[in-house]
Amino acid sequence: MYLLRNKTKVLYLILTSVFITIMGCKEENIVEPPKIVGDVFVIDTLNVNITYDDTPGFKYPMMRHDIHSVAHLVKKGNISTYIYNCPEANIDNSSGVDYINRQEPGYKFRYKIQFWNRVMFNPNKNISYSFLYGADLESGSKNYTYNSSTSVIYSDNGIKPEENSKQLTGPDYYNYNPQYSVDGKWIYFQNSGYIFRLNTDGSGYEEIENFNKFNMPHGHFQVIDNSHLAFVLWKPNNYSKIVIKDLQNMTDAEYEVKGYLWGTIPIRVPNTDKYLNILDFNSTTNYKRELLVADIKTQKVDTLFKDIKGGIFDYTINPVNHNLCAINIYGNIKNVLEYNFQTNQTKLFLSNIKFDQFKFLPNGVDYGYIMKDEKGFDNIFLNINGIDKQLTTYPGDVYEFSFSPNGNYAVFSSNRRGETQSWSIKL
Repeated sequence: MYLLRNKTKVLYLILTSVFITIMGCKEENIVEPPKIVGDVFVIDTLNVNITYDDTPGFKYPMMRHDIHSVAHLVKKGNISTYIYNCPEANIDNSSGVDYINRQEPGYKFRYKIQFWNRVMFNPNKNISYSFLYGADLESGSKNYTYNSSTSVIYSDNGIKPEENSKQLTGPDYYNYNPQYSVDGKWIYFQNSGYIFRLNTDGSGYEEIENFNKFNMPHGHFQVIDNSHLAFVLWKPNNYSKIVIKDLQNMTDAEYEVKGYLWGTIPIRVPNTDKYLNILDFNSTTNYKRELLVADIKTQKVDTLFKDIKGGIFDYTINPVNHNLCAINIYGNIKNVLEYNFQTNQTKLFLSNIKFDQFKFLPNGVDYGYIMKDEKGFDNIFLNINGIDKQLTTYPGDVYEFSFSPNGNYAVFSSNRRGETQSWSIKL
């Protein structure tokens, strides 16, 4: 489920920034001669490395830009602006820091950033760059720009993906929400306002849907069967639409419903015309996350789990008994509730869980889930015959996943090398 935590990550769509650290340090006294002096600026250290990264296991090489700076001022103030410019790579990145109080002369300001970039350079090529420092002084503001160049470094010893994994999508797309078709022949995925599909080996891109034509904010899609997809279009404080895409003739059937569906994955209630989705709490005064069921024939929207405390943060359908399982969070307690559509009965399925989203394997007993590993990254774990094991191990976050119909593979999206792409992995 691509909920708020992951939705935010999608919106920062990047070429590439992996991390940024800006901080001050009084104790550190790094001296790497010669120092670069410009008026009130003293650059103690400025290291810029540009690397051609051809790490095995990735579908294509990438360029990495690493910048590390330590600088201070000879007057009271703050270094509050940093701009790294590399014209040949089409990078012009600006970072700013707000300080409450100006620092005394000599205070060390540190800056560290890493970019991934798709503009390729051959190893040993000399690349020009500039780095601008902007200062906020008691007497006003000052700027200083340092111009230099560096030689591209070749690297093939980066952190490798899992040996049983395969990168499916390529450099032209920012891809997420991968799902298998019911027959296992296709993998569908999302790229901002588009839905694409490709073969299970990662070949044969094909555009399936363009959300932009609907003139409403787009949401996420769900594979219903081999011939249909469903997705939600939403309009805050007004109404929503559920669209059923016919993959045979490529036509769309739009169904307006009387409720504020948010745009998470619209799961179909088996053998009905009803779809599950999350209440858009941004369009109400109540912050509670509610699970809604929308009937596209009657336009009626009802709330499930009406009497529970807390909110619903993920939901999935058991592929065997067709019961609904949903993660309920109340305070610091997370449980999985199971709802039977035939009896309308709810019972506790799992208690005191540590994960935020999960899905059943095709056998309806075993399941996978996303949870932080020992290194602090969101990765996929499996619970097989009651035994837990970690499936993905790369030091990058996994956002969502689904299993192949035969239960032998999982597809997932993950931020690896500074970009979100879709991957498959053998179980």
